[in-house]
Amino acid sequence: MIRIRLKSVTLNIPRIMRAAEKKTHRGLSRVGLAVEARAKQNLSAMGAGPARAKKAPAKGPPPADQLRWAAQQPRDVAARGPGVVTGSLRASVTHEVVNVGGNTVVRVGTDLMYGFWQEYGTRRRAARPWLRPALAALMAQRRSWFR
Repeated sequence: MIRIRLKSVTLNIPRIMRAAEKKTHRGLSRVGLAVEARAKQNLSAMGAGPARAKKAPAKGPPPADQLRWAAQQPRDVAARGPGVVTGSLRASVTHEVVNVGGNTVVRVGTDLMYGFWQEYGTRRRAARPWLRPALAALMAQRRSWFR
């Protein structure tokens, strides 16, 4: 145990370090819980059933608008995010505070593989992000958490 005595004040460095670690853990846990809640909200707000691209009108758009219409299709699908079918992905989203290489970090995510596919897309399906927008929204809202 290290003790420092300054002008009749005794500092207990290990106790101060433990208190700081405890506060850091508590703060990161709050951040993780907030991101987890926002991600679940994003998954819930996307509507029921799998998201599908809009079908072209029977005649198709006017020739002048075809390029613009085609360019909007992937964006429309991605903007809706993943649809809710069983709720398994939403239920599997968790957070944990861990020590990695001497740094305390918070991890938010899921152990379901299709959560990754929904977030980043595949070669056949557009990305429907739900976790990154949750973090971005909270970073904009709570800048003091990330300083």
